[in-house]
Amino acid sequence: MMQTKRAPVINKVTIRRFKCFEEQVFDLKPFNLLVGPNNQGKSTLLQALSAWQLAYSAWRTARKVEPGPIKKNLRGVPIALPNFHSVPLTDFKHLWTGKRTQWFDQKEYTEFQKKDKQRTGKKYQGKHTVEIIVSWEGVHEDDNRSEHHFGMAFQYDNEQSILVKPTPDTEELPHNTDSIVLTHIPPFSGLDAQEEYFADGAIRRRIGLSQPGSVVRNLLWRVFKEGHRWKDLRKNVERYLGVHLQDPQFAEDIDPHITCEYVDLRGASRESFDLVNGGSGFHQLVTIFAILYWNNGTHLLLDEPDAHLHAWAQAGVLEFLKDMTRQGKAQIVIATHSLAMLDRCKPEEVYSLMTASPAWLVEDKDKFSVRSGLDTVETSILTFLQELPFVLYVEGTSDIEILRLLAAGLGKDETFFDRLPIHVLGGRDPKEAREHFLGVKGFLADTRAICVLDPDLNRESLLDSIEHNREESLEFKIWNRRHLESYLLVPEAIARAIHPDTDMPLFRDAVAARFREFLAESPRGYVFPDSIPDYRAFHLDWMGTFDAKRQVFSPSPGDASFLVKESHPEITPQHVAQAMREDEIHDDIRQLIDSICDVVQAEAQPEG
Repeated sequence: MMQTKRAPVINKVTIRRFKCFEEQVFDLKPFNLLVGPNNQGKSTLLQALSAWQLAYSAWRTARKVEPGPIKKNLRGVPIALPNFHSVPLTDFKHLWTGKRTQWFDQKEYTEFQKKDKQRTGKKYQGKHTVEIIVSWEGVHEDDNRSEHHFGMAFQYDNEQSILVKPTPDTEELPHNTDSIVLTHIPPFSGLDAQEEYFADGAIRRRIGLSQPGSVVRNLLWRVFKEGHRWKDLRKNVERYLGVHLQDPQFAEDIDPHITCEYVDLRGASRESFDLVNGGSGFHQLVTIFAILYWNNGTHLLLDEPDAHLHAWAQAGVLEFLKDMTRQGKAQIVIATHSLAMLDRCKPEEVYSLMTASPAWLVEDKDKFSVRSGLDTVETSILTFLQELPFVLYVEGTSDIEILRLLAAGLGKDETFFDRLPIHVLGGRDPKEAREHFLGVKGFLADTRAICVLDPDLNRESLLDSIEHNREESLEFKIWNRRHLESYLLVPEAIARAIHPDTDMPLFRDAVAARFREFLAESPRGYVFPDSIPDYRAFHLDWMGTFDAKRQVFSPSPGDASFLVKESHPEITPQHVAQAMREDEIHDDIRQLIDSICDVVQAEAQPEG
């Protein structure tokens, strides 16, 4: 079976004496949302990774080292300040923590050193080195996994120059180091009115100096020359902005400037305008896509991509980046203050820098605590409500993603859920939904809402709680199965999620058969028919109590779930939802999505 080749995933970054980090270790995942207040090191982590990439490339190019053991005591490779575009600096001392480029020995001096100190008036001293060590998990062609690391040391030379070479504990160059291509996208800084053609080196330098808007036309011109990548970029700009980008124009022998115009597809006029006439949110999104499609990096570092973007556009960009991770196209690291992005992420996708020790969130309650610390006012919901007076309440972030994917499977616009005001309850709590809804109505009295809850094993008590928390314009909906994930019990869809690329049905048929056997061999002997004529109305009595979250989808070895036994704990409910066909989606799901669509369409109708 052919498998899609995936880039290595950086799982740890160790930083020593770099800017605000005296020594810090970051544990990374395929998708990482970095949140925290200002000056806590979110951007510094991205800059450190970018600096590592630049230093590694400079050293590898200069020394022409092949994979394998590294010779010790090699002299460092010099990098001049004008060529160091990873971090905006006025001089290299600012790269060191507290600008301390030298150390002073605190140990007891020898008699010679004491005399030398008395003679020279100086302490015995040496040079600090900045160290950035990147560790990753590699996947070989035989599917065996192995751990690798490669560290770069930065030695201060003078204000305008540094020397870079591997750290002392880096003994070899792993064979797959070159497959790590880090792309740093700094915050947007504004678009220039005109833009001349620049060489690639000048483009990288301007991006590194947080001036990506000054080269966006250059980026679009280069992507345009790639053909198929230009079509993809233009498609995504139309999807998220409703704007058609025209082909860039550049005739070097006539005019040194690159021009690019757009047509607003949402307006009555079909006049074209230069990019500079667009708003800041439009500029921001076009710049992000231009850099992504130009560099084709395997590891994307985005610093405040939400800046200038409307809340629904932030959600759309986030889903675009998550899809890249799910498809194995790139590892994503985002530094943000966006509550809209935070709300759309599962706790385990959020890396909190709220305290001195960075930590991954575990439960929704952890995310609520972080959210409260960032901003006690739920500005993301209020921003959405200005366009759509409706709130969807769900128990967890994963519910949003599953419903979004199932809605797409039903042929709904994929951006539909990106525009919805959504509040995650963090549990099965009708009271919290009512209290939040009353607060929302205090802002906008005509707001309507739907609250979707799992019955779990306490349907009667849940119904009682709902009865005590009813509120006009707030509709509660309870699934007929134990959890939303229980509607993903489609053997064929699970098989497609595990084997998405195979053209051989035998692989998928075998998985589906093993899934039915897994259910039948469970202590309660769940029977799943070999043939289902109509999944839309399909229901078995045991589905009301069957714990699909734990028994099918749990990645924990202790739960002995089906996916763990299949050696595919990385497969999530989202993968299965994405793999489901239209005729496999149950009527309960259809009715909920139709109800949401009906409310949204009713609210969107113009008055009169």
